[in-house]
Amino acid sequence: MASSGIKRGLASTAVAALAVSGFQGASYAQPAAGNDGFYTANQIALLSQSEGVASTQGDETVRLEAGAGAGTSSVTFQYNTGNPDVWVDIATVAERNDNGFFSFEWDPSLPNGTTVDLRVIRTGTNAAGQTLVANNPAGNVLLTGDQPTVDITDGENLSYFLSGGGNFVVSLSGTSSADAGSAVVVTSPVPGVSVASNNGNVTVDEDGTWSGSFTVSGYNRAGTPDQIAFVATLGDNTDDDVEAFELQQGTLSIAAVAADNDFDSQNVSAGGTYDVTITVTDGTNPVAGIQVDSQNTGSTGVTNEAGQVTLQQRDATTDRYFTDLNGNDAFDSATEVRTDEVTTPAGDAPETDSLEATSDDGAAFDFDEYNGNFVSGNGDNTSTDEGSESELTVQILDQNGQPTSPQGDQELHYRWNFTPADGGETVQYPAEDADPDYYVNEDDDNGQYEVGLPQIDGDADGTYVLSAALTGDTINGTGNNPESGFIDYTNVLTVEAGESTLEINPGGGENGEVEADAGDSQAFTATLALESGTELPNRDIDVTYEQGNEFAPGDGTADSGLVQGNNLVQSLSLTTDESGVVSFTARDPQTADADDQGAELDNMITAATADTDESDINPDGDGDETSNADESDEVELDFTSDNSVSNLGLNDPDDGAAAGEIVTYTATVNTTAGNPVADGTEVTFTTDQGYFTEDTTVDGEEGEYDSEGQTITVETVNGVATAYLTIGQNDGFNDDGLVDADVTATSAGSSDSDDYQFDSSDPLNGSAVELVRSADQDSDNENGAQATFDTVAFEVIARDQFGNPVGGAEVDIDATGNVSVDTDDDTPAAGEVPAQENGTVITDFVDDEDVVIDANAAEDITSTVTATWNYSEAGEDDNTDFTDTATAEFYAIDYDNGVYTLTNNAGDDNTVEPGTPVVETFTAVDQFGENIENVFVQFFRTGPDTQQDGGQVAQGQTGPDGAISYTFIGTTEGQATVSTVGYEDDATGAPIDGATLTDTVTFGEDEEVNPGFDPNRRPELSLRGRNNGGKADRLFIKGSNYSRGGTINLFKTGLKNRPRVFVGQKTSNRFGNVRFRVADNNRKRFTQYRAFIRPDEGNYRRAASNRRQVR
Repeated sequence: MASSGIKRGLASTAVAALAVSGFQGASYAQPAAGNDGFYTANQIALLSQSEGVASTQGDETVRLEAGAGAGTSSVTFQYNTGNPDVWVDIATVAERNDNGFFSFEWDPSLPNGTTVDLRVIRTGTNAAGQTLVANNPAGNVLLTGDQPTVDITDGENLSYFLSGGGNFVVSLSGTSSADAGSAVVVTSPVPGVSVASNNGNVTVDEDGTWSGSFTVSGYNRAGTPDQIAFVATLGDNTDDDVEAFELQQGTLSIAAVAADNDFDSQNVSAGGTYDVTITVTDGTNPVAGIQVDSQNTGSTGVTNEAGQVTLQQRDATTDRYFTDLNGNDAFDSATEVRTDEVTTPAGDAPETDSLEATSDDGAAFDFDEYNGNFVSGNGDNTSTDEGSESELTVQILDQNGQPTSPQGDQELHYRWNFTPADGGETVQYPAEDADPDYYVNEDDDNGQYEVGLPQIDGDADGTYVLSAALTGDTINGTGNNPESGFIDYTNVLTVEAGESTLEINPGGGENGEVEADAGDSQAFTATLALESGTELPNRDIDVTYEQGNEFAPGDGTADSGLVQGNNLVQSLSLTTDESGVVSFTARDPQTADADDQGAELDNMITAATADTDESDINPDGDGDETSNADESDEVELDFTSDNSVSNLGLNDPDDGAAAGEIVTYTATVNTTAGNPVADGTEVTFTTDQGYFTEDTTVDGEEGEYDSEGQTITVETVNGVATAYLTIGQNDGFNDDGLVDADVTATSAGSSDSDDYQFDSSDPLNGSAVELVRSADQDSDNENGAQATFDTVAFEVIARDQFGNPVGGAEVDIDATGNVSVDTDDDTPAAGEVPAQENGTVITDFVDDEDVVIDANAAEDITSTVTATWNYSEAGEDDNTDFTDTATAEFYAIDYDNGVYTLTNNAGDDNTVEPGTPVVETFTAVDQFGENIENVFVQFFRTGPDTQQDGGQVAQGQTGPDGAISYTFIGTTEGQATVSTVGYEDDATGAPIDGATLTDTVTFGEDEEVNPGFDPNRRPELSLRGRNNGGKADRLFIKGSNYSRGGTINLFKTGLKNRPRVFVGQKTSNRFGNVRFRVADNNRKRFTQYRAFIRPDEGNYRRAASNRRQVR
């Protein structure tokens, strides 16, 4: 019927909850005064197509349904096919034509498979020219004739019956084109109203019909009239049907009868209970879902689809039963009905009759589930293990099959017969020849005895048959009196126990994975069974879902999961059915556009048995102890799509590109079907060195490109994406001329990488050559003019157009003036280039004096050194010369203006203990403050003993540090005088006036020893030297910092058993270092040297250097 509004009232609590529960995302407030509709005056809602499917199978039409507040009298249904700005009118419904709701049967003219958006609007506009639109349009609705339909039988009035607590019961029916057994789900689109089936799962019958009884809650019957809508679906993503009704309250009647209409047939013992069946009808037909209570005991139940509920009433009692429509557990004669008095007869006096055994773990169980008692399985009759809770019991029953207590001190005797699962011979426990040949339990609990399972060595999988007896007058099993309660041996229980397996089906198959279409569902079962095949029902199974990766053209976010109602979850808790099976479904949500549906791969599903700790289910958890078969299985699920990236391969370009050259990378991207991905699929390239560019044809010869940074995203063409990598200035070239770049290409979760090595040795374009004074310069005055006995050393550096050093460049060296040019390298170390001829340098990355300039005469010399690198630039026909010049200056020494000193190591008071070595050191510094090398010095000494009378005691030449030392020991107390005479260059040179010096040392009391001296400390000496051919050998000794001022002696060392030859003695500088220059007298043959530092009392001990050969 039509009405001006949908009439009903909501309880205040229900109305307050509407803003939370809502309807299709709408927000509802407390209705204004005088408006008792479902919606406020200006609210409007589309009620149909909530599952996104509209099927025309069968009748070629689609039912559209809408609800609205009192301010709406006419609505228009509309659709669009993708353009949100273009809505097409379907129909205008000018009145409420479905019991207060608006409905229309639409015959779509669109092609099968079209996806549309649906909405409903209020016809016309308001005073402001605005159109009222429902805030819950149905998006992406599939119009199809290929999916089954479901319909609710239409009607005007619908009878309801109160069922307690304000709830009421209705019966609905309809038809469906779905297969027989398909589930039908009934709900209500009315805000705050919920609907529950009273018949369990409602399914489609063989004739295509369905029916069921439903309890409605959350609806307050306060309207005139009361109107309500229901919606039926076939589950998620299926067709639906919405129908509205006006509610009419029905009248109930009630009756109670004993089961089978005969209490006597129930055989109830004294103290037991009878079954009483109560039937509720509307006068003609049964009414399901009505709560029925006992008036005296409070027992309660709900009527089934036959309108019946069975309750228990104790023998020899009287009771009445009523329909508890108000839900307050008290009979209300004004609104409720009740039965006549029901009186049960007295039960029979109990007599011992039989034994019944029970397994808390069911008829079959995994050994891991069994927490009960064990008895010995080795053939004897060891009693039960009383340290465990019982899971196997035997109960005495009376003549009516009711539990009863023993008559006197009766014992339970029992045996087990075990048959192995592999079909072996049956074995009795205890053994037949045991004495006695039974297990015994003397203690009972109201006629219940605990028994234990035999603990068998080896393979215990199999069937266990329990045979039990109850003793009479004696306990030996003979001479028992049946009248005393004796029960002979009988089989009372058969159980199967062993190891179980949990198996997911479908499993992984040959590839170890299950495949389903992206945007679709995949059903699974998991079966828990013993290895014999016997199923294990009623076990808890936890199913977990670990999402994998989603691939393009998806958005990269995995969203599949396990189906739970209308939601997708990552875990489910299930219970095996009577076949030991749980069923579950995984689903990948559909995208709005099928072209955007990406694959979701590597999803992992795990099913595992869960702990059971509830004592009222099998297997029994026994309170503190849990029961768990401890089994699991897993399967990988791939939702595949022909649109999606399955794999990405990156090419491997040849290493060696110079800075400014282009390295081309190609990423080949295929779909899960093995085909190239769609054009336009994005691939992201990254690098940690260099940069990507797109303008490879611009200024290519010069090597300058516009940088796109170290990340670039490129679209595929024919399944291939191309990126161009290059590099400019990079500090990584400085140490070895090489830079390693890590390049990665990624598309929708699939990636590949390559390590590329740039090399500066063959530059695209050169830019400069440089002469730089060597950091290894063999002089104290590294960057200034050098004395003529010293040298000037340079490093040669070639650079590419970006300033990166170039290794392996051939550079010509020329020098002006009276000098020699030496470009010979030492024997090359790893990574260095081989020695070259004089006048040419091959650049490297080692600071090892590439060019050495040596003065040829003892005179002032200024030499211009020129380096020339002849290089062929990219794109140029003629070579280009890059040059650099530097100056090497030498000066002649003015000996008369030099500074000469003679010092000792005797301390500030020049006093040492007799027997202490004394070192006298002569130093020479020229007019520029530089050390003078090769000054010839003679040492003379007198005292403190009679062994020296003023004669010459030592001679030699100063080294590169301008020093030479003489060491002696005074054997007695007294004074020693040491004098020196110096000559220019050698013994034949002119005497130097300032080099005639005298120093005095007193041998007397002991010197104070440094109290912090570590007697084990030895300086570290490192002796280095370079090969100079026939020139003087130049040696450098690096010592420890704390040995500065120490006396270092240099020796030539020969082969084994040959004496070493003293070369000279010097005092180390402030860094602990010293240099020697030794004339080469062996015509370019090798000479081996070794240095020693004399001990410094109170500071350090004597130490020796490594051996070093030079030529």
